[in-house]
Amino acid sequence: MDKLKDIPPVIHCCIAMAHEHLKQFKLEQMVKMINDVKPYEAFDDNVLQMDGNCVRNLNLVPLTNETGPQLIGSVYHVLNQTRTKPGARLLRSWLLRPLACRDLIESRLEAVGFFVDHFEDPELAPFKKFLKSLPDLEKQLTAVLHSRSKPKEFHGLCKSWEQLTILCVELQSHYKNVLPLSVALLINSAVDSLKMAPFYAEQLSDVAISSGEKTKLFNRLEDYPEMKMLFEKIQQTESKIQALKPSICKSIGLLALNYVTVSGDEYLIEVKNALIRAVPSSWIKISATKQCCRYRSPEVQQLFGELCCLRELLKISADEAWLQFQRQVSTTSYSTFRRANNAIATLDCLIALSDVAKSENYVRPTFVDEAGVLNVSQGRHPVLSRILQQTSSAEYIPNDTKLNTDGVRCMIITGPNMGGKSCLLSQVGILVVLAQIGSFVPAVEASLSVFKSIFIRMGLHDEIYAGRSTFFIEMMETSAILKSCTSRSLVIIDELGRGTGTHDGSAIAYAALKYLVKQTKCITLFVTHYPVIVQLEDEFPGHVANYHMGYILESEKADNVQADCDEEALVFLYTLTPGNSPKSFGLNVARLAGIPSSITDRAKLKSESFFTEAESQRTKIAEFKRIFYKNHD
Repeated sequence: MDKLKDIPPVIHCCIAMAHEHLKQFKLEQMVKMINDVKPYEAFDDNVLQMDGNCVRNLNLVPLTNETGPQLIGSVYHVLNQTRTKPGARLLRSWLLRPLACRDLIESRLEAVGFFVDHFEDPELAPFKKFLKSLPDLEKQLTAVLHSRSKPKEFHGLCKSWEQLTILCVELQSHYKNVLPLSVALLINSAVDSLKMAPFYAEQLSDVAISSGEKTKLFNRLEDYPEMKMLFEKIQQTESKIQALKPSICKSIGLLALNYVTVSGDEYLIEVKNALIRAVPSSWIKISATKQCCRYRSPEVQQLFGELCCLRELLKISADEAWLQFQRQVSTTSYSTFRRANNAIATLDCLIALSDVAKSENYVRPTFVDEAGVLNVSQGRHPVLSRILQQTSSAEYIPNDTKLNTDGVRCMIITGPNMGGKSCLLSQVGILVVLAQIGSFVPAVEASLSVFKSIFIRMGLHDEIYAGRSTFFIEMMETSAILKSCTSRSLVIIDELGRGTGTHDGSAIAYAALKYLVKQTKCITLFVTHYPVIVQLEDEFPGHVANYHMGYILESEKADNVQADCDEEALVFLYTLTPGNSPKSFGLNVARLAGIPSSITDRAKLKSESFFTEAESQRTKIAEFKRIFYKNHD
């Protein structure tokens, strides 16, 4: 209740309305867990800010079909070596909310590093193996919260918790002198939070759990007085039925009698056909065979009816007792059990990240105090390198990225279409995300600052239903980047301005990039095909550098050959190379796509004509500037 005092009255109203709404679905317990209520923060300074465009363009998690190509091509698919479902869900949330606090990142990296160093330890094997056998702890605990758990599921949940406690204590004992603080805290949290699990398990009967008899579920009926009273009444009624045996024997001339049960019908008096005449007319015939008939006397029938009624009441009482038991668990232990589940899920994620790091040869990134540093040596795209490794004999070509706010902070990338420019952009973005979730990264070496936000503008799409064209969407996304980015941001822009005419597009791209370089001073990767953009290297020497994706013209066998050559001879090297590329080799892609040669040949002639005309214009402008400045010196 102390927490409620700190919540504004208007929020009290919201909580009350949410409670009433959820009550109709019997989910009102969700808002009763006041310990889980916390103020909403739109921007958490400890979390890396990313928008939907960033998540989608980096393909961090599958957004739609979780079993289709999106899953296989996602970063989540590469990292998800988790052994539990809560661990898989937690890993997904880590990818969507990377950390932006160096201490938290280093703590997680230290934990992952511990599991990497002890990857093959036999002492860890039982814990890892048991994680695979666990049910969905989070889902089953939520079922208890909403009083929808089944006795067998809850009993299994408690037994799982008990075994986890044993395994965690063994880890504490074996690694007590080498456990990183974060791992030790997680294990301690799990052990301390699961102390009540044996207590709840002992209250339930193993025999009743196996047989499914809910009326015999509880070992201590003293806690459920109504059930205890009904059990006593049932025993009394059964004793009364047994006490009728002597009078029944006397009435039909038998020395002894045992009631029989046939097809679930109890307390039947079986009389052989030879003695049927001795059966009183008041007896009720229940069933018959060729050898005998089965009856109940009026007294037995009455008591049996009472017995059936008591048994039904007992079932109802047992159901209510089970609901009461679940409410008791929720009220007293839900928060602590949830804390334990979170600790186990976190350990699962850390072990999963260590598995990926070990199997894929990832390295631990180093974070530096300076802002705006991004140095990656031989970085690889985690998804594409995995796909190439599994589906072909080709190897992914690694690349270096060296950027620094005080030095080269903007990389302008040109080069052939299909040369790997967009792949490089997403590679850099993904590596930063991986580092800031506390994962090792696919590189030989990586050192970077803690980024506070990532902004990405890639691809083209429109929103016809909202009256927004492709170019309008492009400008909206660019506007959001320019308004929100800071010197602690990573900005990745792919071919800005291509949604409109060449002159307007290149002008907008030039102005936007100049603003990022001069005003914001953030780390920027900018892909373009506009020749005018590369001039920014001369305008901001030491801060802007031109690069291109390497290629060779097969006839020349040389890099960056500027001679006109049949574009089918173009060979991609996929290496990031200093300097700009004079051509984009778009006709090469057209040929690969199957455009008829008559069209591509004509396009080649026209392209050469445009190029000659543009070069002539640039020469005239340069000569005009030379004469103008000479006359005004």
